[in-house]
Amino acid sequence: MLLTAFGVVLTLYGFIEVAEEMGEGGMQHFDEWLLRRLRREGDPAMPIGPSWLAQMRVYVIGVSLVLTFLVGTTRLYLGVHHPSDVLAGWSGGLAWALLCWLVARYLQYRGTVETPGSHGAP
Repeated sequence: MLLTAFGVVLTLYGFIEVAEEMGEGGMQHFDEWLLRRLRREGDPAMPIGPSWLAQMRVYVIGVSLVLTFLVGTTRLYLGVHHPSDVLAGWSGGLAWALLCWLVARYLQYRGTVETPGSHGAP
């Protein structure tokens, strides 16, 4: 409990320090450094592009799958769920993700939302 409270206070202190630096304009060097790291060599464009977005999509999906697996296995290890409960949860999550994906594809097909490569171009 005390360790958690200390972590919260430390996080809030760090947030306040960063907010003060941003207010004074002191984060410009950090921003420039970060943007240089995100750009590819010889690429004058901003790092937000189709290839960068594709890499982020793979990263987010990968992290989500690993976390889902770890949560399920730790629930089994701690003995708070039966294996059938964890499999049911994974199956329900997969069904929900597939349903959301199908709805998104349908809305893209109808033209209600943009396709990933269109970027709002008429």
